[in-house]
Amino acid sequence: MKLLIKKYESTNLKLWDDFTLNKSLNGTIYHTMTFLSYHKNRFEDSSIMIYDKNKLISVFPCCKVNQEYYSHRGSTCGGIVILEKYYTLTKLTEIMNMIYSYYNGNIHIKLSETVYFKNNIKNDLLNFVLSQKCKSYQDISLFFNINRNVNIIDSFPKNDNKRLLLKYIKMNEKNITFAVSNKIEDYKNYYYLLEKFLKDKNDVKPLHNLDEFILLKELLGENQFLFLSKDSNGDILSGALVFLINNETYYTVYLMTNYDKLNSQVFYLLYELFELAKKNNINTVNLGACSTGGGENILYSKYTFKQSCGCQPNVKYSFTYVKDRCFLTKNLIIKKMELNEQYLISYFWQNNKYANEMFFIKNNTFNYDNQVKWYTNIENDGCSIYLSIFEKVNNNFIGYCGIKNITNNDCELFIVILDNNYYKKGFGKESFQGLINYTKEELPNKKIYLNVKNDNKIAIQMYKKLKFSIESEKDDLVKMYLKNNY
Repeated sequence: MKLLIKKYESTNLKLWDDFTLNKSLNGTIYHTMTFLSYHKNRFEDSSIMIYDKNKLISVFPCCKVNQEYYSHRGSTCGGIVILEKYYTLTKLTEIMNMIYSYYNGNIHIKLSETVYFKNNIKNDLLNFVLSQKCKSYQDISLFFNINRNVNIIDSFPKNDNKRLLLKYIKMNEKNITFAVSNKIEDYKNYYYLLEKFLKDKNDVKPLHNLDEFILLKELLGENQFLFLSKDSNGDILSGALVFLINNETYYTVYLMTNYDKLNSQVFYLLYELFELAKKNNINTVNLGACSTGGGENILYSKYTFKQSCGCQPNVKYSFTYVKDRCFLTKNLIIKKMELNEQYLISYFWQNNKYANEMFFIKNNTFNYDNQVKWYTNIENDGCSIYLSIFEKVNNNFIGYCGIKNITNNDCELFIVILDNNYYKKGFGKESFQGLINYTKEELPNKKIYLNVKNDNKIAIQMYKKLKFSIESEKDDLVKMYLKNNY
């Protein structure tokens, strides 16, 4: 294959959306630029289009947050959208390797579930290819699968639920109406009830404000709708915002019950939504995830409720690919900091009086638990890179260095040599020169600076030899910029 990557531009919107919805194997409304443009002011777009010669074969929705790339932060799912012809082990591997390289080995992918793939093809192959180089996470979603040969009520697993639905149908068929709505007034009334529902139930606010809620309706048009139940006075009893993900799938968000009204159970609403799906030749209704954080937080009550409505579990995969961060100097190995090194770091901080005096440490209690908390925070902040320093001969840990406060324009370098057995032997200068070279390669065109205490004369002289010059002095802090780097 002669693959070529082109950065997405707004003039490509129709081409992108047509490819995603009408030509690809696995595209959904969530992968379209019409949907993602809803977030255009919130995220920096970094999406790409992949061609084989002159033929568009794949698109990859993506945004940039600090120095991290996500596919996609503004969507329930993301990842590669591809033609069926190119969904083979060899071709998919080659395409994904190009994507890893394009984003400099720093990408997070929220994959769509296998039910969104066409022609009874599963996403197992994509999961496998991604798992070769990525760390994987799993969440659990629940789907209601429409069986046209089975009565919807018979799909509910418990006899008590079946009897409840039959009673409801008999008693309330004239008192409650269920309907699809695209009326602006219904959206506003529904949103106000949703705000109250979320406040009363979980003390939270909707993810979107009212203006965003209405904007989404305007952007997606018939590809979304409110499904509402109302009483004889026209008051909303319950509802859900429903997306037509593809030609075969509904996806529900913002399920809401108006507890101030009788007969408002969302249980009835879902039954009627399943009936609507069956009537409209929809095969699957996705009721959303019942876990978060890659399975760390399981929402048991939601899972139990959705399962009681006849829903089946489906695994939703996410992947993170981070290129191994490692470089060598003459005497040192400098590599990505790991959790198991936090004991050494806390030990050295406790026992190295000189390090405590020379670096910016304020009221820290250095013990292993605190160090693990610190490590967890820096792992998730998205704007820093921390590296551990090892001496080559004996593989001794001697300190750490890295890049922090990474912005679109500049970044700050730092180094801490903790083992005083390695002081005044040139290891600080050697590791910092390696860090400068690494930074220029990984973060080109950024201004490089550092901060150092004004009484740390040895360090200041070392930085001057490495071609840093003093930019400013404030209180006990000296700020220095790398010369000829901007």
